[in-house]
Amino acid sequence: MSKPGDIENNVLFGEDGWLFLWKGGHAQFDHLTGIISPAPKSVQSFVANLESRREICDARGVPYVHVVYPSKPVVMSRFLPEGIRREVRSLFERHYSHALNPETTTVLYPRQALIEASMAEQVFSIQDTHMTHIGNAIVAQKILDILGNDHNIQACMKADTRLGGGDLANMLESPTKLPQTYLTPCPDSFKIFNNRIFLPSNTDNIIVAHNPLSASSRRLLALGDSFLGGAISPLLTFYRDILFVRSPSFQPDLLYLFAPDDVVTANAERYLSQVYPDSTGGSVVMRFYGRDDYKPTAEFTAALQAQLSARSYPTVYEKWAAQIAAITFEKMGAAQLNSQLRNVTSAPEWLESTGHDPHITFSNVSMEDGRDYQLRICMESTVEGVAQLFLGRDNMPFTEAFSVRKPICVGLNEMVFDLEAEGRGRRLRFDPLNVSGRLRLVTVELVPLA
Repeated sequence: MSKPGDIENNVLFGEDGWLFLWKGGHAQFDHLTGIISPAPKSVQSFVANLESRREICDARGVPYVHVVYPSKPVVMSRFLPEGIRREVRSLFERHYSHALNPETTTVLYPRQALIEASMAEQVFSIQDTHMTHIGNAIVAQKILDILGNDHNIQACMKADTRLGGGDLANMLESPTKLPQTYLTPCPDSFKIFNNRIFLPSNTDNIIVAHNPLSASSRRLLALGDSFLGGAISPLLTFYRDILFVRSPSFQPDLLYLFAPDDVVTANAERYLSQVYPDSTGGSVVMRFYGRDDYKPTAEFTAALQAQLSARSYPTVYEKWAAQIAAITFEKMGAAQLNSQLRNVTSAPEWLESTGHDPHITFSNVSMEDGRDYQLRICMESTVEGVAQLFLGRDNMPFTEAFSVRKPICVGLNEMVFDLEAEGRGRRLRFDPLNVSGRLRLVTVELVPLA
């Protein structure tokens, strides 16, 4: 039975079941306890990088901030084994903060905010190196605040509790799962396109994120590691578009191509063990060109192309965004289309049914438990056919027994579906036609009943 202070498989056991990454590739605790110090050249590179980034963004009139994500041991230090607790100090505060000039750099190090929040909420996962959804939302809120954007992130998200594990538990091959608070947007209107599954590692990870129902139309360029990647979902409640590139270096060419309104760069604190000059980096745009082992989907490449066309070819972006908006509705969220439905390139608001079984699925509809609703759909069709709505029960497949059919005529069709609370889940599937043809969802309205 492991006890506080034990180290197994590079995992340090803390008090009350808390786990911490011991060394890893950056000798985390050696730096936090002062056994190892970063080279002076790393400190110089860090300062020079941030000053150069700020200068580039200022020249373009784009607000910029760099975030240093505090490591788990310096936020949750009260759960460290007693023998090491007094020796641990922030790597950023020990070696870097004093070298920064607030006149020429803008740096967010939200350690104190996370410590204060941790007294009431779980900001780091007990069994993971990373922060929880709550921690991500807290830092994302700080990013918005420092960039001058007035928006309440957590007011746009709903919380639920689920069991979860973590990377540190996996390193110990532990099957234990603990309750965690998860935050999901309300409505779930986000569209996220990620190339990670097409890569052998997280190097060169790119995420294109778009929210047609965001609180603003602003665009954010985000460059950093997986900690900043965890902030995409909460930040997307405010930003219309986010381009995230996993990169330790700056990408000034993306300022021109993506045309952001705000820029944030970030690094996890342990990466301060060694910092390289931005001049040693390279453009992400051509990094994949000609690689035989990189074959992302057409959906991802279309999203990236649209976002990088925003300044020079705005029509490309506008058509792409219109296609997403055409299947995204308030309280319903963003729909998922099956392979028998495709966008009509010449008419972004229209969809084409290429078979007899096209599906439009809404996975997380904003319906209160115990309340009846009506779903009112106005759809334009070029052909006659039959539409069918399937009511999904939680964790159950869609079935004919829980579905309703409506005839479809050429032109506009007004449909009303009763969604009774009893036995209903939050998943809906709408099959707009049972034949080939074109259709347009004019309105999809979810109406609560008294």
